[in-house]
Amino acid sequence: MSGNKIGGQKSAAKILAKDPTFYSRIGSKGGQKSSPTKGFGDNRERAAAAGRIAGKLSKRGHKYLRTENGFNYYIFKATGEEVKFPVKD
Repeated sequence: MSGNKIGGQKSAAKILAKDPTFYSRIGSKGGQKSSPTKGFGDNRERAAAAGRIAGKLSKRGHKYLRTENGFNYYIFKATGEEVKFPVKD
């Protein structure tokens, strides 16, 4: 196990001496494990919409209006557009 840069280089050299494909093999495992159906992986349009809203609600970009029916309502200062977000428990 390495504790500094030199130790890391020695460790990497020892691993590569035993198995030259070690790093490419473990890298490919990580790439295969990713699941496109979790989070926003299966719906890029939804991810883009959420990013747009979050970007508009950036620092000093919104004003809280009210809470009703389980939603917080905000107004974007730049556009005057009103948006609602579910209240987190």
